[in-house]
Amino acid sequence: MPNKGKKRIRRKRWASMIISKRIYSFAEISKTLGIHIRTVQAWHVNGLPTIDEGKRPFLVKGIVLKNFLLRQTSSLKYHLRTGEIYCLKCRTGRRPLPASIYKEGTERKIGKSGTQVILHGICEICGTAMRRFSTSKAEIVNADTVEGGGMNGKCNPISKHLLTTVKTNIRRTSEQ
Repeated sequence: MPNKGKKRIRRKRWASMIISKRIYSFAEISKTLGIHIRTVQAWHVNGLPTIDEGKRPFLVKGIVLKNFLLRQTSSLKYHLRTGEIYCLKCRTGRRPLPASIYKEGTERKIGKSGTQVILHGICEICGTAMRRFSTSKAEIVNADTVEGGGMNGKCNPISKHLLTTVKTNIRRTSEQ
Protein backbone atom coordinates (compact mmCIF):
# COMPACT_ATOMS: atom_id res chain seq x y z
CA MET A 1 0.00 0.00 0.00
CA PRO A 2 1.35 3.43 -0.86
CA ASN A 3 2.20 5.85 1.92
CA LYS A 4 -0.38 8.53 1.28
CA GLY A 5 0.07 11.81 3.07
CA LYS A 6 3.62 11.02 4.17
CA LYS A 7 6.59 12.93 2.91
CA ARG A 8 8.96 10.79 0.87
CA ILE A 9 12.51 10.66 2.21
CA ARG A 10 15.32 11.46 -0.23
CA ARG A 11 17.32 8.47 -1.43
CA LYS A 12 20.56 9.90 -0.02
CA ARG A 13 19.08 9.78 3.49
CA TRP A 14 17.67 6.23 3.37
CA ALA A 15 20.63 4.54 5.04
CA SER A 16 20.59 6.99 7.92
CA MET A 17 16.93 6.15 8.65
CA ILE A 18 17.70 2.46 9.28
CA ILE A 19 18.66 1.24 12.76
CA SER A 20 21.47 -1.31 12.42
CA LYS A 21 20.51 -3.55 15.37
CA ARG A 22 16.86 -3.90 14.38
CA ILE A 23 15.10 -6.47 12.22
CA TYR A 24 12.65 -5.14 9.62
CA SER A 25 9.80 -6.68 7.66
CA PHE A 26 9.14 -5.47 4.12
CA ALA A 27 6.16 -3.42 5.34
CA GLU A 28 8.26 -1.75 8.04
CA ILE A 29 10.98 -0.91 5.50
CA SER A 30 8.48 0.70 3.15
CA LYS A 31 6.89 2.67 6.01
CA THR A 32 10.26 3.82 7.42
CA LEU A 33 11.61 4.99 4.06
CA GLY A 34 8.31 6.31 2.70
CA ILE A 35 8.35 4.08 -0.39
CA HIS A 36 5.99 1.53 -1.89
CA ILE A 37 6.25 -2.07 -0.67
CA ARG A 38 6.73 -3.23 -4.28
CA THR A 39 10.02 -1.30 -4.31
CA VAL A 40 11.24 -3.34 -1.35
CA GLN A 41 10.09 -6.54 -3.05
CA ALA A 42 12.03 -5.54 -6.17
CA TRP A 43 15.12 -5.00 -4.01
CA HIS A 44 14.68 -8.55 -2.70
CA VAL A 45 14.60 -9.87 -6.26
CA ASN A 46 17.71 -7.78 -7.06
CA GLY A 47 19.74 -9.13 -4.16
CA LEU A 48 18.50 -7.83 -0.80
CA PRO A 49 19.09 -10.86 1.46
CA THR A 50 16.52 -11.93 4.06
CA ILE A 51 17.15 -13.83 7.30
CA ASP A 52 15.38 -17.07 6.29
CA GLU A 53 15.26 -17.31 2.50
CA GLY A 54 11.87 -18.54 1.30
CA LYS A 55 10.10 -18.23 4.66
CA ARG A 56 7.45 -15.62 5.30
CA PRO A 57 7.29 -12.98 6.60
CA PHE A 58 10.45 -11.79 4.89
CA LEU A 59 12.71 -10.29 7.56
CA VAL A 60 15.84 -8.24 6.93
CA LYS A 61 18.58 -7.33 9.41
CA GLY A 62 19.04 -3.58 9.75
CA ILE A 63 22.81 -3.67 9.10
CA VAL A 64 22.29 -5.74 5.95
CA LEU A 65 19.63 -3.33 4.68
CA LYS A 66 21.85 -0.33 5.49
CA ASN A 67 24.79 -1.83 3.56
CA PHE A 68 22.50 -2.69 0.63
CA LEU A 69 21.22 0.90 0.46
CA LEU A 70 24.73 2.36 0.71
CA ARG A 71 25.94 0.10 -2.12
CA GLN A 72 22.92 1.05 -4.22
CA THR A 73 23.41 4.81 -3.80
CA SER A 74 27.19 4.67 -4.29
CA SER A 75 26.74 2.81 -7.58
CA LEU A 76 24.76 5.80 -8.90
CA LYS A 77 27.69 8.18 -8.41
CA TYR A 78 30.05 8.99 -11.26
CA HIS A 79 33.49 10.26 -10.32
CA LEU A 80 34.87 12.91 -12.69
CA ARG A 81 38.54 13.43 -13.38
CA THR A 82 40.07 16.89 -13.27
CA GLY A 83 38.83 19.03 -16.16
CA GLU A 84 35.76 16.94 -16.93
CA ILE A 85 32.08 17.76 -16.87
CA TYR A 86 29.40 15.04 -17.01
CA CYS A 87 27.65 14.87 -20.40
CA LEU A 88 24.05 13.69 -20.10
CA LYS A 89 23.87 12.59 -23.74
CA CYS A 90 27.16 10.62 -23.77
CA ARG A 91 26.52 9.42 -20.18
CA THR A 92 30.14 9.85 -19.21
CA GLY A 93 32.60 12.53 -18.15
CA ARG A 94 33.78 14.60 -21.14
CA ARG A 95 36.04 17.57 -21.63
CA PRO A 96 34.25 20.69 -22.91
CA LEU A 97 35.32 22.67 -25.96
CA PRO A 98 37.75 25.39 -24.78
CA ALA A 99 35.89 28.25 -26.46
CA SER A 100 32.59 27.25 -24.83
CA ILE A 101 33.68 27.24 -21.19
CA TYR A 102 32.48 29.92 -18.82
CA LYS A 103 31.63 30.12 -15.16
CA GLU A 104 28.59 31.59 -13.52
CA GLY A 105 28.73 32.64 -9.89
CA THR A 106 25.69 32.28 -7.69
CA GLU A 107 25.05 33.84 -4.31
CA ARG A 108 24.43 30.46 -2.67
CA LYS A 109 26.76 29.75 0.27
CA ILE A 110 28.42 26.34 0.47
CA GLY A 111 30.34 25.58 3.64
CA LYS A 112 31.74 28.29 5.84
CA SER A 113 33.38 30.53 3.25
CA GLY A 114 32.67 29.09 -0.22
CA THR A 115 30.00 30.06 -2.73
CA GLN A 116 28.45 27.99 -5.47
CA VAL A 117 29.85 28.28 -9.00
CA ILE A 118 28.42 26.69 -12.13
CA LEU A 119 30.80 25.77 -14.95
CA HIS A 120 29.15 25.72 -18.37
CA GLY A 121 30.58 24.12 -21.50
CA ILE A 122 29.78 22.18 -24.67
CA CYS A 123 30.74 18.52 -25.05
CA GLU A 124 33.58 18.06 -27.52
CA ILE A 125 32.06 14.79 -28.79
CA CYS A 126 28.31 15.34 -29.17
CA GLY A 127 27.90 19.14 -28.81
CA THR A 128 25.48 18.97 -25.88
CA ALA A 129 25.45 21.74 -23.27
CA MET A 130 27.00 20.61 -19.98
CA ARG A 131 27.08 22.03 -16.44
CA ARG A 132 29.19 21.25 -13.41
CA PHE A 133 28.39 22.60 -9.97
CA SER A 134 31.38 23.46 -7.82
CA THR A 135 32.53 25.86 -5.13
CA SER A 136 34.52 29.04 -5.54
CA LYS A 137 37.28 27.49 -3.42
CA ALA A 138 37.71 24.42 -5.64
CA GLU A 139 40.87 24.10 -7.75
CA ILE A 140 38.92 23.72 -10.97
CA VAL A 141 37.35 27.19 -10.79
CA ASN A 142 40.37 29.42 -10.25
CA ALA A 143 39.23 32.05 -12.71
CA ASP A 144 41.58 33.50 -15.30
CA THR A 145 41.01 35.15 -18.65
CA VAL A 146 42.06 33.29 -21.77
CA GLU A 147 42.72 34.94 -25.13
CA GLY A 148 40.73 33.89 -28.19
CA GLY A 149 37.54 31.88 -28.46
CA GLY A 150 34.26 32.56 -26.75
CA MET A 151 31.48 34.73 -28.10
CA ASN A 152 32.33 37.69 -30.34
CA GLY A 153 36.04 37.00 -30.00
CA LYS A 154 35.86 37.61 -26.25
CA CYS A 155 36.64 34.82 -23.84
CA ASN A 156 34.86 34.00 -20.67
CA PRO A 157 36.65 33.58 -17.35
CA ILE A 158 37.59 29.93 -16.92
CA SER A 159 39.90 27.66 -15.05
CA LYS A 160 43.49 27.54 -16.29
CA HIS A 161 43.75 23.90 -15.38
CA LEU A 162 40.52 22.97 -17.14
CA LEU A 163 41.49 24.82 -20.32
CA THR A 164 45.03 23.44 -20.53
CA THR A 165 43.87 19.86 -20.10
CA VAL A 166 41.21 20.35 -22.77
CA LYS A 167 43.66 21.99 -25.22
CA THR A 168 46.25 19.21 -24.84
CA ASN A 169 43.56 16.58 -25.30
CA ILE A 170 42.30 18.25 -28.49
CA ARG A 171 45.85 18.59 -29.85
CA ARG A 172 46.49 14.90 -29.25
CA THR A 173 43.32 13.87 -31.09
CA SER A 174 44.01 16.21 -34.03
CA GLU A 175 47.59 14.92 -34.42
CA GLN A 176 46.44 11.31 -34.76
